[in-house]
Amino acid sequence: MLDVHSLANLAQIRHQEALKEAEVERLYKLMKGDQPNLFQRVGGFLAAARQRLKAQITLRSTHPAFSKK
Repeated sequence: MLDVHSLANLAQIRHQEALKEAEVERLYKLMKGDQPNLFQRVGGFLAAARQRLKAQITLRSTHPAFSKK
């Protein structure tokens, strides 16, 4: 059977491990910063491509290929 000191030591060890894990996660978040994830980057790329295509379409519609002379 475990005595009080053994239980206290086990609890202290678990607490130290939890603190280490929390510190690693905090440092990772700090290092990562506000960098967008993959889905946000792909979404931004698609939105920019859509705007470029819309701009090309509006340019073509204002300058028709076959204008009346």
